[in-house]
Amino acid sequence: MHTEFGRVLAFLRDAPIPSALLTNGTLLHLPEVRASAALAQVVKISLSCWDQKSFEWVNPPHRQLRFETIFDGMKRFREKFDGQLWLEVFILSMIKRRPCTIKQIQAAFGLHINEISKALGRLMNQNRIRVHLRNRQVYYASR
Repeated sequence: MHTEFGRVLAFLRDAPIPSALLTNGTLLHLPEVRASAALAQVVKISLSCWDQKSFEWVNPPHRQLRFETIFDGMKRFREKFDGQLWLEVFILSMIKRRPCTIKQIQAAFGLHINEISKALGRLMNQNRIRVHLRNRQVYYASR
């Protein structure tokens, strides 16, 4: 991330050009980064893991980075940010390994069930996942 990205977003804030910030969220635990990121109209954060072990497997991080710190920064950012927040969640890589219920997805990512439902609906509309019933439970699986 450019060290002066906040200045760029501040400049664009009053311009007729919409601004978007694409980030992996690694630095959102820092208050100054959250404040600068909040100047964007749209922020898209990628979330490709659900705990420290998956974080190390999916994105071999710098040894000082901790998933909980990063995820906490994302949640803190959401609490104050009044723009559009797009969360790129890698649900297809999870359900490629095994079919999951919405509750299992919620437990893995810690997101509100409404957000998960929206994401699953989009994936179903794109014909990227399928739904099946097993033991009176609805499971989502990749196609």
